[in-house]
Amino acid sequence: MTKSRYIEFWSLLLLVSSFFLTASVHGQNREKIKLIYAKEAIIDKTGDKSVRKLIGEVEFKHKQTKMYCDSAYLYPKSNSLRAYSNVRIVKGDSIDLTGDSLYYDGNSSFAELRGNITLNDGSQNLRTQYLDYDVGKNFGYYQGGGLVTNLNDSSTLKSEIGYYYADNERFKFKNNVKMESEDYTITSDTLEYDQKGDIVYFFGPTDIVGDSSSIFCKRGFYNRKTEDSEFVRDAKIVNKDQQIEGDSIIYNQQSQNGEVFGNSVLTDTVNNIMLKSDYAYLNGTDSISYATGNLLMEQRYENDTLYLHSDTLYTLYDSTREHRVIRSYHKVKFYKSDIQGKCDSLLYSTADSTIKMFIDPVIWSDANQMSGTTITIRTYDGNVESLFIEDNAFIVSVQDSTKEFYNQVKGRTLLAHFRDNKVYKIDVNGNGETIYYAEDDEDKEAMGMNRLACSEMTVYMDSNQIDNIRFYNKPEATLYPLKDLTDELQYFRYFEWRGAERPKKREDVFIWREE
Repeated sequence: MTKSRYIEFWSLLLLVSSFFLTASVHGQNREKIKLIYAKEAIIDKTGDKSVRKLIGEVEFKHKQTKMYCDSAYLYPKSNSLRAYSNVRIVKGDSIDLTGDSLYYDGNSSFAELRGNITLNDGSQNLRTQYLDYDVGKNFGYYQGGGLVTNLNDSSTLKSEIGYYYADNERFKFKNNVKMESEDYTITSDTLEYDQKGDIVYFFGPTDIVGDSSSIFCKRGFYNRKTEDSEFVRDAKIVNKDQQIEGDSIIYNQQSQNGEVFGNSVLTDTVNNIMLKSDYAYLNGTDSISYATGNLLMEQRYENDTLYLHSDTLYTLYDSTREHRVIRSYHKVKFYKSDIQGKCDSLLYSTADSTIKMFIDPVIWSDANQMSGTTITIRTYDGNVESLFIEDNAFIVSVQDSTKEFYNQVKGRTLLAHFRDNKVYKIDVNGNGETIYYAEDDEDKEAMGMNRLACSEMTVYMDSNQIDNIRFYNKPEATLYPLKDLTDELQYFRYFEWRGAERPKKREDVFIWREE
C-alpha cells in the first residue's frame, strides 16, 4: 500500500468511526419515556412483547414533561406512546394541555392531540379539535378551527389555522380570523399576537370595528396597552363625523391623535368638506387638523363644488365645538363655477359661511374683478350673498376688451350685494370714484367715458354694466369723448386687470402666477 492510499484509508476509517460514534451518542441522549404509575399494566402476548397496555390513572414522564390519561399504550422500542381519555400534558408552569387522545414521540418530543383540546399557558386558553405540539421547542399548530381566550380581559380570537410559539409568547392566526373584545372587533385574513407586548399585527385586508369608529387596512399593528397603532396600505378610519384615509396612518385610539402619510384624505361628513394632501396631522383632543403637500380642499354643495389649494391648511372647531374654522396659508387659490379667488392667506368659518381673505386678495365673479387690502365674503348654501372690501377697495369689469375699456369703482370700503351669484348693487363708503362707459342703445358701442367722484354712493348694476348711480353727496362728474382719452383719464391709480391669474377650472388652483 502506497503512502497516499494509506492516508486515504485511515481518513475514511476515522470518518466512518466518527459517524457511528456520533449516532451512538445521539442515541444515548434520547431520553426514554418513563412510566410513573398505572393501576394496571398488560403485556401484549400476541405481538410485540415489549408493548404495554396501561389502564387507570396512568402517568408518564419525559424530560421535564409529565403526561396523564385514563389508558395508554407504551412502545419502548420506538420510545412513543398513545394515550386515551382525560389526556393531559404538563410542562413546568408554562404549558398545560388536555385532550381526548394523544400520540407522543419521545425521540422528537412531538405530541399529536385530537379531540376537545385545551391549551393553557396562564394568560391564554386555546380550544381546538386538532393540535400538533413540539414539546421540546414549545411550538404548537392547529387547523380546522380554534378559539383563544385572553384570561386577563376575556377577549377572544377565532381562526381556521393557528400557530403558537410559547417561548416567544406569540400566536399567529390564518384564515377567517376574528378577534373580539369589549371595545372592538377585528376581522382579518392573517393576524399575529405578541402576548408579552399585548400587540396585534395584521396582514391582509383587516377591519376593526369599535363603538364609535371603524378602521380598515391591509397591514398594520395595534398596541392594546398604549392604544398606539399603525395602519398601512389603503388605510381608512371612519367615525360619526369624519373619515381619514391614506397610504399609512399612525393613530392613538385614546387621544385620537394621528398622522397620515401619502394620499391623505380627511373628510368632514357633517360639513361636506374633503381635504386631500401628501401629509396630515390630527389632534383629537383639540379637534385640530393640519395638512400640507399638494393640498386640495373640496366643499360640496347641492349643485356645485368649491376647490381650494394652498401650501398649508389648518382646521379646528370654534368655541361652540359645533362648527369648523379653516385657516389656509400661503399661495391660496380657489375655484367655484360662479366665483374664483386668490390671496396669501384665508379664514373660513362654517358657522356663518364667511370667508376672509388677507394680503393682496382678488376675487373674480362673472365679469367682475374685486380687490382690496382685505375681503370678506358671506355665503349661504354655497351662494355668495355679499362681499365686503376693506381699504383700497376696487371693482373692475370689462366693457370692451379689444379697446381695453374697463368700468371701474373704487373707494375706501366697498360692499357688493349679490343676487343669483351676480353683483346687482355696490355701496361705496369714503373716497368714492367711478369710471364707466356710456353705450349706444342700439349697437352697445361705447360713446364716451364718464368719470365721477363722490365720497358716498350706491352703484346699481345690470348685466355686469353700471346701470344707475345714487349719490349721497354732491358728485363731481365729467363726460369725456373717446378721442380725448389718455391712460391717466382712462384708469384709476393702481388699476390692474389680473385676468391672467384667474383660475378657469379646478386644476388651475395649483398654478400660482406672480403678477
